[in-house]
Amino acid sequence: MGFQTMRGRSTTERFRRKAPGLAAVITILFLACAESRGDTIMLKDGSRRDGKILSERESSIVVETRVNGIALKRTIPKSQIESIAYDLKTGPAYCALPIIGTIGKIPNGGQYVCAKAFARSLDQARAAKAEYIVLVIDSQGGAVAEMEEIIAAIRKANDVKFIAYVHEALSAAAVIAMACPSIYMAPDSRIGAAVPYHLAPDGTPQNIDEKMQSAIRAAFRSATELGGHDPLLMRGMMEPEIVLALASEPNSGGAPMVVEASPAAPAPPPEKIIKPVGRILTLTGSESVSCGLAAAVCDSIDLVGSKLGHESWHEADDRPWHAMLNASKCEQIRAKGEAIQREQAAAREQEIKRIRAEIAQLNGQITAARARVTAAHNAIVSFHEQIRRELEIAKSNFEREQDKARRLPDPRPHLVHVKDVYTANEAAILERERSQTLTLEKELDAARTEEKRLFGQQVRLQKSVPAN
Repeated sequence: MGFQTMRGRSTTERFRRKAPGLAAVITILFLACAESRGDTIMLKDGSRRDGKILSERESSIVVETRVNGIALKRTIPKSQIESIAYDLKTGPAYCALPIIGTIGKIPNGGQYVCAKAFARSLDQARAAKAEYIVLVIDSQGGAVAEMEEIIAAIRKANDVKFIAYVHEALSAAAVIAMACPSIYMAPDSRIGAAVPYHLAPDGTPQNIDEKMQSAIRAAFRSATELGGHDPLLMRGMMEPEIVLALASEPNSGGAPMVVEASPAAPAPPPEKIIKPVGRILTLTGSESVSCGLAAAVCDSIDLVGSKLGHESWHEADDRPWHAMLNASKCEQIRAKGEAIQREQAAAREQEIKRIRAEIAQLNGQITAARARVTAAHNAIVSFHEQIRRELEIAKSNFEREQDKARRLPDPRPHLVHVKDVYTANEAAILERERSQTLTLEKELDAARTEEKRLFGQQVRLQKSVPAN
């Protein structure tokens, strides 16, 4: 249901006058709106501003408007104002507080009722001089501990009158409704089914032990006594074994009263069974009235005021209402933000693990690449050392053959031959050195390039580690 449906439509009388500096025309307006808008300022461009006039100066006014319970202040020059309709509040003041959603915080982030937010909003409503506190209830129940805190706040606030306006009040919400001395039911409403249970790990409801049941039932009965309602009705909402019936009270002019009947013998006329054995009592709006639990079925909170005997009543302040709703919304936003942060932290940790694993793998590859660089460099050094030795051997052989040729009778042809052999041998060695060096240097360059590539990849991975 929407916000307006729950709170009903209201009719507000407004006092209308021309702004100073314009022709003084005073009229009384009766404006019907979805809810009290406060003062209304009509501008010369045809637009309107609804809110509360905080102050008036010679050349301007300061207006407070609220969007979802957030107060916004705006200064409007009087030169732009066509007329002002002042809110005329009559009758006693009330504040509506939403008991909408689950009683107590829930893990899935849905709408819920917080006892601390209720206590704060209740204090705001009392500070606004509200004579009545109307609990607009649309809830299937929730946590008993949170319910007890809410009822404790109701019990403590004995300077105001509590009214429950029920759309749906089941389980813990029914107990909160019955803690209010006056209960009014919306059309198509229901109240009851206050059997205490707890949820198993798989989410299914399970009965609690008798010791805990006894304590919870006592708390439920205490709330019923606070509201001044028939304890048999609360028992019928809690105890499957009890049988309840409606009977005419002789001293009440035929007004019905709730009585306990025997499970074995059905109640004789004029008694009417309203709760047979084995069932839990849940009442519709009209049934609640016939049982004496509710005062009436009303289409709106405005009609509740008329049922109380007031020609009119007005909402003292809607900020307590929005404060309660916003408390739940803010908590949902906070919980959602924390869930997102947890998800982000988990994703970040997973990413860090992946990066660390890649870096560890790269470290192994870099070590292997550096080993290749070292091996290629050592191969070049060793090869050049080998060439140096071969050249020395070739020169030593050349010199030895020269010595032999000089001892011959005609050394010249032998010396030429020895020189030619040495020259050819030296050229072959140097050519092999050049060719093999090119191959070894290519291997060294390739190893160094691979090492540099792997190291750059490692640096990039380290930089990509998500920040905390």
